[in-house]
Amino acid sequence: MLGSDRCKLTLIVDSRTLVTNALWQLLKAHTGLTEADLKKYIEKVDFADGVRDGKATRSKGAMDCPQCSRRVLKSATVCAWCGTTLNSGDPFHAS
Repeated sequence: MLGSDRCKLTLIVDSRTLVTNALWQLLKAHTGLTEADLKKYIEKVDFADGVRDGKATRSKGAMDCPQCSRRVLKSATVCAWCGTTLNSGDPFHAS
């Protein structure tokens, strides 16, 4: 089972790496952003939780869905698990 879980995680990481790289290439091609811009934004996102640790911590911006009780971002407008519409506000400004 552990080998199977590791294989699934590897596939997820590989898929997300591919998508991230594709999105970055698209942004560079259409916006003129540079590697230095990306590095600056990564540092900004990393420090959003007050700690420069190379991780995106979301726990401060999370809440329980009122329908299914699973954890969702406070900025979410729809629960990713059950599809319930959330009244949490602006998806770009989590409180």
